[in-house]
Amino acid sequence: MSARDFPAKLALAAEHLGCRTQKELLAQLLAVNPNTSFDPVRAYKWLQGRATPRDPQIYQDLADALGFGHPGEVLRTCTMEAFSAVLTARAPTPQTAPPLTARADAADLAYLDGEYTLYMRSFSQFPTPKVFYCRFRIATGSARTTTAQLDLPLAGQVSRYHGTVGYAGRLVTATLNSETQGTTAILWFADPAMPARAIGGLVGGQVAFIAAAVPKCTRVALIRVPDGINVAFHECYCDVDEDGLARSLEAAGHRAARRSGMARQLLEFLDTAGDGFAVAVPPEDAERLMASAERAHRLAESSAA
Repeated sequence: MSARDFPAKLALAAEHLGCRTQKELLAQLLAVNPNTSFDPVRAYKWLQGRATPRDPQIYQDLADALGFGHPGEVLRTCTMEAFSAVLTARAPTPQTAPPLTARADAADLAYLDGEYTLYMRSFSQFPTPKVFYCRFRIATGSARTTTAQLDLPLAGQVSRYHGTVGYAGRLVTATLNSETQGTTAILWFADPAMPARAIGGLVGGQVAFIAAAVPKCTRVALIRVPDGINVAFHECYCDVDEDGLARSLEAAGHRAARRSGMARQLLEFLDTAGDGFAVAVPPEDAERLMASAERAHRLAESSAA
């Protein structure tokens, strides 16, 4: 059973209900149907467009939880524009999400699975400031553990960092180690909202290729690479300006990076401290970055339709 625009509908439904994870969305559906077949693990695949629910009752459960006012079959087959218009007309939201609690189950992080481009102000010294970017992957394995891999291009070779992703309180953290470099990078993110097209946080590490141990911390952004795009990282630095970031984002498949304001917002996010080394990321900054990535995605989708 196919469903029209279901990944976008599921993300908007979760946002409308105040749910940050599929487990929280399950709690909302259980409130209207204790026998719902909604499965949080499968839902992450639905969110990524890799599958759609086979049980028609799931669409009805979503409609009931949202106060949609139409049968589940209408929710399944209507356009995204019609779905959004119905939800916009129904305020306030019909349900209140359960309070956020600390989580440790790797299945909660499955919605982060995918390939990203990592952006940060370079720790290395250049005549003019640079933004460093590289490939970053997150995957939830069969052992229900979530891992991360960072490919760091250095001196014509790729130094690969491996590590794990998990919760520390309400923060998502990734600790990555490189055996060849003998260095560790630690990343911290506020619990990202679905569908996590962009994630803002902090990264701590040290400057490579110098004798002294110089720990540094700066803002970091993970921008999800669109499905079907294979990014070749021939370069890993760009100037700290909107044009340089826009060209990098466009090379990674973000066709609407300029007109959506995504490149400009990424620049503001990375460069807000002036010298590039921030010590905190207010939630509203991360939210603006996520919103710009969502706008870019929707613009690209609408122009491709």
